[in-house]
Amino acid sequence: MFKRNAISLCILTACSGLAYANTADLPQGERVRVGTATIERTTDKMTVNQSSNKVQIDWNSFDIGKNKEVEFKQPTEMAVAYNRVTGGNASQIQGKLTANGKVYLANPNGVLITKDAEVNVGGLLVTTKDLEKISENGTKDKFSRKLAKEGKILNQGKITAKGERAFVVLVGDDVANEGEINAKNYYHKETKKVTECYDDSWSLVKQCYDFDKEIVKSTSGEVHLSSGENVTFTLSDRYIDVALDDNTVNSIIKNDGAIIANGDITLTAKGRNQALDSLIINNGVLQANKVQNKNGTIILSAGETQLHEKSQIKGEKVSFAEASYYGPTEDIKVVSKTGSKVTAPVIDFKGKTVNIQGEFGREDSTDLYNDELQILKTTVNIEVPNTEDIRIADTDNGGSGSFIQAGALASLLANNGRVNVQGKGFDVSGKLNVNAFKQTDSVLKFINQAGINIHNADIHANGRLFFVTNLPNDTDFQSNIRITDSKINLGNGSMGFGRSSKRWEMHDVVRRADTELRKKFNLDMKNVELNQVDDFVVAGGFQQVNLDNVKARGKTNFYLDSGNSRMFVGEQIYEYGVTDIEKRTQLANLDQRRKRWNSDNYDETDLNWEYNQRFDGFAAKHNHRAPIADTEINIANSDISLDNGFVHLMAEKINLDDSKINITFNQDNSLDESTQINRLGLNGKVSMKNSHINVVGDEKDGISPARHYATMFLVGELLGEKSSIFLKSHQGAVLRTDSNVTIAGKNSKDDLKITAITTGKKMGNEIIGPDGLPTSEDNDANASNTAFAIGYEPNATAIVENASITALAPNGGLAYTGTSKTQIDAKDNATFTFFEKPRAGYDKLLGDIKGNPDKLTPRDFARLYDNIKGIKASSLSEQQLGLADTAKKTSEHTLANSLDVENLVSVTVCDEQNKCEERMLGNKNTNAKVIVGDIKFE
Repeated sequence: MFKRNAISLCILTACSGLAYANTADLPQGERVRVGTATIERTTDKMTVNQSSNKVQIDWNSFDIGKNKEVEFKQPTEMAVAYNRVTGGNASQIQGKLTANGKVYLANPNGVLITKDAEVNVGGLLVTTKDLEKISENGTKDKFSRKLAKEGKILNQGKITAKGERAFVVLVGDDVANEGEINAKNYYHKETKKVTECYDDSWSLVKQCYDFDKEIVKSTSGEVHLSSGENVTFTLSDRYIDVALDDNTVNSIIKNDGAIIANGDITLTAKGRNQALDSLIINNGVLQANKVQNKNGTIILSAGETQLHEKSQIKGEKVSFAEASYYGPTEDIKVVSKTGSKVTAPVIDFKGKTVNIQGEFGREDSTDLYNDELQILKTTVNIEVPNTEDIRIADTDNGGSGSFIQAGALASLLANNGRVNVQGKGFDVSGKLNVNAFKQTDSVLKFINQAGINIHNADIHANGRLFFVTNLPNDTDFQSNIRITDSKINLGNGSMGFGRSSKRWEMHDVVRRADTELRKKFNLDMKNVELNQVDDFVVAGGFQQVNLDNVKARGKTNFYLDSGNSRMFVGEQIYEYGVTDIEKRTQLANLDQRRKRWNSDNYDETDLNWEYNQRFDGFAAKHNHRAPIADTEINIANSDISLDNGFVHLMAEKINLDDSKINITFNQDNSLDESTQINRLGLNGKVSMKNSHINVVGDEKDGISPARHYATMFLVGELLGEKSSIFLKSHQGAVLRTDSNVTIAGKNSKDDLKITAITTGKKMGNEIIGPDGLPTSEDNDANASNTAFAIGYEPNATAIVENASITALAPNGGLAYTGTSKTQIDAKDNATFTFFEKPRAGYDKLLGDIKGNPDKLTPRDFARLYDNIKGIKASSLSEQQLGLADTAKKTSEHTLANSLDVENLVSVTVCDEQNKCEERMLGNKNTNAKVIVGDIKFE
C-alpha cells in the first residue's frame, strides 16, 4: 500500500514507473494499422495528414522535444487519431501537440507532459492501458492492462481541448495533474435554407415552400482523470463515456494544478476491494462552468478523497461519489483540510457508507449568496441506505458504519444554506460550532428511518440554524427522539420534530386531516439547555413529549400538538396541527420588529389553522373534538423563561411537575396578526404539581393577544397541587376558558392560586364613524379587556374547587365576563375574589357567579394589589396603577399573603345625606390633592 502523504511525482529517469531512454525529438518507428494517413517531417515539426475518419498508428516511441511540434490534420473535428506506443519507454511531451480532431495516446510505460509543453486539440485521451486495434466504425473502444506495474501519467504543462465534443481524458493506475487542463464548450449557429411540404386538402396538390432555419449545435467540454484496471471509452456525437473496471492494484488520482471545464469534471479511482487503496488528492483548482442548458458537474469518486489546503472546487454540482442508477454502490471517505473550499449549489456525499472529516470551506465571494435574505443558495446531501446508521461525533472510533465528524458537519452548515442527512438512525454528540458565512441561515434536516439520539452535544450557531425532521410513518415508535445532557443555541433558529399533516380539498374547502391515526413516536429531553431557539415545534403523531430538567431562554414559541380526533361525515378523522413542518420550522423572519413569521412562505390560512382554530374553534370541546387518546406532555424539573415568547401545549394529558413557565412580553404586535395569539395555551387535562406559571405583559397598547385569544387560554381541566398562576395583561382577555372547565386544587384552596389582572381601560363609548356606521371611540381596542373570560358556549360553566382565583380589573375593564347564561361556579371550598369598576355599558357581558364571591372594596383592592411583588403600590390613577417595575417585568410566583404591605393614605368622603365612600389618595410617597365641599368632623 502506498503512503498517502508521501506521494512524489517527479520528472525524468528518477521517477519510479517512468522509464526514459535518450528520447528523440519527434515520434519514431511508425506503422499505420487502421485507416489512412501520411506523415511529413521537418527538423522541428512532424505533420500527420489523416484522410480517414479513424486512424491507428503504432509507434516505437512517441516523444515531442522542446521547441518541437507534432500536428494532426484531420478531416473533421470528430475524427480520431489513435497513437499506440509499442516500445519500452515512457513518452515525453515537451513541445507542442496540435490537432483539429481527437488524439488518443496509449503507452503502458507512462506519459509525461512537461512544464512548458502545450497541447491544443479537439479532444485528448492519454492512457497507460493498451488497445491492440481500434474499431474502425464503432464508438466504443476498450483499453486493457498490459503491464502489472504501469508507468505514471503526469501533466505539468497546458492542455486545451476545444471544438465539438471537446474532452481531456487521462487514465492510468497513477494519474496526476500539476499543470493546467481546460476543456471548452462548443457553440455553433448557422442559418440554412430548408424546404417543407404539406398536402393541400383543397387543391389535392402537395405544396412546398422554402424558408431560412436557424440551426444551433452546442456541446460541453469534459475532463476525466481516472484510475482502473481497464477502461472502455465511448465517443459519439451525443456524449462521451469513461467506464472503468475495478482495479487490481492501488489507484491514485492527484491534482495540484488547475482543471477547468465548460461542462463536467470527473476524477475516479476504483479499487476492487477494501484491501486496495483508491485515492483522490486535490490540492488545486477544479472548476466546472455552466454552459447553455447544461450544469457544470464535478465528480470525485474513490475509496478516499483528500482535499488539501489549496483545494478549490467550484461547479454547479459537486459529487463525492460515482453516479449510479441503482443508488450508492461504494463506501466513501472524504477528508478536508483547513483552507480547502467547495462552492456549488449542490454538493453530494452518497455511498454505501460515508466517512466525512475535516473542515469544508467555501470561496469568499457573494456567489450563491442572497444578501437581502442573508441566505446561501447551496444544498449538501449526505446519503446512505436506509439500513445504515450514521454517527456524528468529535472523533472517529474506527468502527464500521458511517461517521460524520461534528466539526465537518458544522463547517458544511456554516458554508452552505442547507444540509440534508439521510440514513437509518442517528447518534449525535460532540461540539457543533456553526460559524456561519456572513452569519447566514442554515438548515439541518434528518431524514431517518429509526431513532435520533442527541447526547453530550454542544450546538452553537452565530447565524440562524434550523433543525428539522420529517419522521417516517411506518411503525409505532420506530423513530423516537432523545436529547440528553446537551446545550443548544441556534442563534434564533428553530427546531421541528415530527411530520406534516395531510392537506386536501373537499367542496372547495381546504381540509387538513388524516383518515388513519399516525404512527406514534416519543420525544424525550433531559438535562438540556435551550438558548435563542425561536420555534420549538413537535407535531404529527407523538404519544409522549417528556421534558426533564430543561432550561429555555429566549423568545421561543413552544408548539407541542399531539393532534385531535372527531367524526366527519360518519368517519373518524384525525387532525394534526402543522400543515408543513419543514416550512413551519423555518418560518421566523430574520428581522422581527414588524412581523415575526413570514407568511409569504407559509399559507396565512395554515397559520390561522395552527393557532386560532386549534384553540378558538377546532380544538374546542363544544365542536366535538378531543385530543388523541393516550397522548401526554410531561414537563418536570424545568425552567422555561421567555421574553416575547409563546407556549402552546396540546395533548390528552399535560403534566407540570416542579417546573416554572415565565413569559414576559412587550413587543408591538399591532401590525402582526400572527403574533396576536395566546401567550400560553393549554389544551387537555392539565396537572400542576409544585409548579408555577407567570405570564406578564407591559402596560401599553398593541402588545397583547387579540380579542379571540388570551394571555392564557385553557381548554379542558386544571388540577393544581402547591402551584400558582399569575397573569397580567393590558388588553384583551387575560384568562380565557372554553366550554365547561374545572379548575381545582388537589386538597385545599392553597394548592392552586390563580391571579389574573387586566390593566386595560373600559371600552370606548359607541359613536357613529365617518362611514356612517356604528363604531366605538377606541375602535374596539378595549372591548374585551377582561381578567377572566368564561367559554363562549351557552350555559358554559367554570367550576372552581379547592382553589383560589383572584380577578382584578382596576382601570375600567371587567373582572370576569361571559354570556348571559355562562357562570363561574365557586364551590364552598374555593374562593373567587374580584375587583372592577362599575359595569355601566357592559349589560350584555354579565355572566354570573355562583357561590360566595368576594368583591373587594377599593381599599382592600389597593392593599392586595400592593402585595403583588414587582408591581408598585399605587392609587387608582391610570399612570401609577399596575405598572411593572421596568427592571423586573417578570412577576415571581411568591404567594400574595407572604408579601409585605405598604401603608396607604385614604379618606372617607360623605355627602349631606351622610352617604360615605372611601377614596384612595395614594401611598405614602404619592402627592395627592382632594377638593371637597364642607367637611364634617366626627
